[in-house]
Amino acid sequence: MKVVKPLRLSALHRPFSWQGQNHLGVSVLALADMGASPRLRPEPELWQLAAEELTLSGGVLDLAIPKACAEFLATGNAYTHHQQDKTACAVKIQLDSLEKTLVVFGDRHWINDRPSTPLPFAEMRLDWRRAYGGTQFADNPHGIGATPETFPQGRIHRLPNIEPLQERLTSPRHSAQPASFDALDITWPRRFSRIGKNYDADWLKNDFPGFANDIDWRLFNMADSDQQFPQRDTLPPQAAYRIWNMHPSEPMQQGHLPPWRARCFINRLRGGEAHFGEITMRHTTVWFFPHREQMLLIYQGSLPINEDDAADVMQLMPALEIEGKSRSVAHYRQVLDQRLDKEHGALHAFREKDLLPECCIGPWLDTETPTLQSPMVENIAAYEHHQREQHRQRLQREGRDIDDMFPAPPAEPMPSLEKLAEFVDGMEQRAEAHYREILDGAQANGIDIDGPGPADLSGAESYQQQRDQLFQQARQRPDAFSDKQLGESERALHQMYLMSAQAQNPALRLSGDLAHIIRQRVTAAMQRDKDLSGLDLTGADLSGMDLSHATLRGTLLENANLRQTRLVGCDLREAMLARADLSGAVLQQADLSHASLALAKCEATDFGGAQLHETNIQQTLFQRCDFTMASLRDLLGYETLLGQCDFNRATLANITLMELQLEQLIFSHARLDKVSFIKCRLLAVNFDRARLESCAWVDTETQSLSFRAARLTACAFAAKTLLPQADFSDATLNQCNLRQMPLQRANFSRARLDNCDLSETQLNEADFRQANGSGSLFIRSDLSQANLRDANFIAAILQKCVLSGADLQGTNLFRADLSQSQVDRATRLDGAYTARVKTLPRHNGKEV
Repeated sequence: MKVVKPLRLSALHRPFSWQGQNHLGVSVLALADMGASPRLRPEPELWQLAAEELTLSGGVLDLAIPKACAEFLATGNAYTHHQQDKTACAVKIQLDSLEKTLVVFGDRHWINDRPSTPLPFAEMRLDWRRAYGGTQFADNPHGIGATPETFPQGRIHRLPNIEPLQERLTSPRHSAQPASFDALDITWPRRFSRIGKNYDADWLKNDFPGFANDIDWRLFNMADSDQQFPQRDTLPPQAAYRIWNMHPSEPMQQGHLPPWRARCFINRLRGGEAHFGEITMRHTTVWFFPHREQMLLIYQGSLPINEDDAADVMQLMPALEIEGKSRSVAHYRQVLDQRLDKEHGALHAFREKDLLPECCIGPWLDTETPTLQSPMVENIAAYEHHQREQHRQRLQREGRDIDDMFPAPPAEPMPSLEKLAEFVDGMEQRAEAHYREILDGAQANGIDIDGPGPADLSGAESYQQQRDQLFQQARQRPDAFSDKQLGESERALHQMYLMSAQAQNPALRLSGDLAHIIRQRVTAAMQRDKDLSGLDLTGADLSGMDLSHATLRGTLLENANLRQTRLVGCDLREAMLARADLSGAVLQQADLSHASLALAKCEATDFGGAQLHETNIQQTLFQRCDFTMASLRDLLGYETLLGQCDFNRATLANITLMELQLEQLIFSHARLDKVSFIKCRLLAVNFDRARLESCAWVDTETQSLSFRAARLTACAFAAKTLLPQADFSDATLNQCNLRQMPLQRANFSRARLDNCDLSETQLNEADFRQANGSGSLFIRSDLSQANLRDANFIAAILQKCVLSGADLQGTNLFRADLSQSQVDRATRLDGAYTARVKTLPRHNGKEV
């Protein structure tokens, strides 16, 4: 479920079941100030308040199950600043016709069955630690006064600091009801006793795991009974409140509850289609924090749903309105659609006025107009002003005015986050209009915008030009460049060339006499010391040569002809091989770390045992290549072509392959670590007997994918990945995620699945014969017509599965959870071991 909400509301939701029907409980929480015109505070302030103020309950504000009757709570302190007596005071809250008074004393203890004189205090916390109770007192184990306590000076029997106005303690042997304005813990007997008693065999058969039929729904009321409106399920509209002695400077606070009403909308699945609907909300709770001058308003509602975990509810959206000023359902449906839009939804997330009354929106970061004041902005503005004034003087001598020729652009203020959507929309419209204006102007002047521009330098020429300029500067200013700085600058230029070659114009391939001369120079170097490092062999024809074990580190070989060239054991680190033709070349044991193979043509190339670490393989063609026992690490493959390549026993690590079509690849016995296939298409790819760890297939389509006898650890198949008829036979999958994957007719025979998640997976007609899925998750999976014969599903979670026509003969289902799963007459359980299998609650098939 996705919650779409304004920044100033919080939404809690909880599914629950009663009398065989599932429900979704929703609470909308609004933190407001207690002023004459209350304003909403942002949600982060609410949870910060809960963490700071509700330390005993761990910040629990609500359980998201509607309360039986309306109530008020208060958390804070008692103050004696407003009176002469500093040893005791009364605190009182009055809400409409309901009022409650507590008496607060300074620290006291019993002396000869009489209370000692209270110690003076300025403020006293009004929580359960100061009320009657003790560690052995079930209705308030945080309190004091139930039993004597041991202190360094001896045994002392303290009295509670907080007592009710009536029925105060008169003897240390008497017991009392703990008193506070704060919330009761749900585990305390006077609240938990309302959960009901009829949790018997009939309940187990018909209502488990829901609440018993005799539940008292006041269980979810958090306040004591004297803070509840027993005959009302909503608070009185705009109820008046008065609070005494709970503020450090105001003896009495007063006001009215704001005239607000909450609304809540949902999108849920019904019969396979999305339905937009509304949950009726009630204002059940106000929680005062007087010392902070803030109050929490809680609105609650519920509606029947089909799934016990609310899986049929896709989105939930709360809103707030002023009584009598309702908006249409169509308005809220449009707001939800806008916020769910993948392209512009984030911009609409800051439009609070779509879901809240503008008069209720308190100041926060979304209402502030951002400023662009910074040293950098000021420097740019100063430079612009300086340049403009220089040109102004020059043009004035020519009788022209710069302001007429080039008017200064108006300073457009930055929008607040709330107006971001309109701002971006306006910018896009202006940009589109400006673009059309440019096109019209170009057409009127006979300019072809899409035509070729002036000739650019090739990547190799650009690199050599920048390198020559660098050395020329070094010669002209020898004091400005040390040898170390010069070397680092040269290496930086070389790295830029390696990384960007695919984006630059190609170098020319040499022919004729020049190609012959370079080939002769290479032959001479091979006969001499085999050191070709750093040479510029751009476009050279070295086809068919044997350059085995040569040093070509940093050598420039862009667009070189290396067909059938032997490069066995060569050092090609940082070599430029972009656009080179390596068809039929042999690079066994070669080191291509940090080299560039961008746009290279590698057909039937032998990379056996080679190292490709941080190599640029952008738009490279690898066809029928041999990567046996090669090491590939830290690669990004984008628009790379890979087909019919053999990665047998290769090692691949930290590799991302994006938007590629991979055909007939063999990864048998290979080791893959953190290899990601993103938006790829895998056709007949073989991972048999490979070891894969932390690999991912995201939004990837596959056909004839095979993992036979492979070992997959912490691997994930996600998004819109398609895995029909994938073969995982004899494989071992440990902590893998195949959630929501289409695995129709997949083969998991004899596979071992340890702590894997196959929930909501389409496994119809899948083969799980003799598989071990012990402890794995198959929640809501479709196993119709699947073959699970003789499989081991001990303690597997098969909740809500479709097992229609499934064959579970001989399957071990000991302690498996099959609750709410669907079976039919064709489901076969002959010989299955079903001891201690969980089948309740059963699937009822009803839809609301």
